[in-house]
Amino acid sequence: MTASGTFRTEREATLVPGQTLTVAGRTVRLKGVWGREEPQRSVIGATLDVLAKDGRVSGTLEPRMNFYRVSDQPVPTPDVRSSIRGDLYVNLMAFEPSGANATVKVIIEPLVPWIWFGGLVVVLGIGHGAGQHLADVVRHFTVAELQHLVGALHRQTTNQVQHDSGLRGRNA
Repeated sequence: MTASGTFRTEREATLVPGQTLTVAGRTVRLKGVWGREEPQRSVIGATLDVLAKDGRVSGTLEPRMNFYRVSDQPVPTPDVRSSIRGDLYVNLMAFEPSGANATVKVIIEPLVPWIWFGGLVVVLGIGHGAGQHLADVVRHFTVAELQHLVGALHRQTTNQVQHDSGLRGRNA
């Protein structure tokens, strides 16, 4: 976790619609600022296009600020785009009520995918180890012994179900 923050890059800027911001080789373009009323809150958001190296739109992010009636402070909700190149976070920091501009903070966390990859390696290692242990246990039994064991477990389960059914019938 600490290593992921080591290579973190962030930049904050006020953009007008159509203007771009590039951080660590990742570019976003402000499309606009919008607002809507929801039953429990008012929401102000910004729509930003994520641009590929060739300039085409490769995705959209919509960070926002939520204004709840019971609070004096807005609750920011960043938007994130995860890829093999890392996580791209965009947070709406401020906005012009007319929609003329928005201040956004862009954060690039390039090592976050490696954290997920490391977790996957751990899970696969545990699965492999458990599978090996089960294979070692099974390898010590003959086929006849395994069949006898499975049959005994089946009989025990069947007897328990019949016993439980009988109890339910008497209690009903």
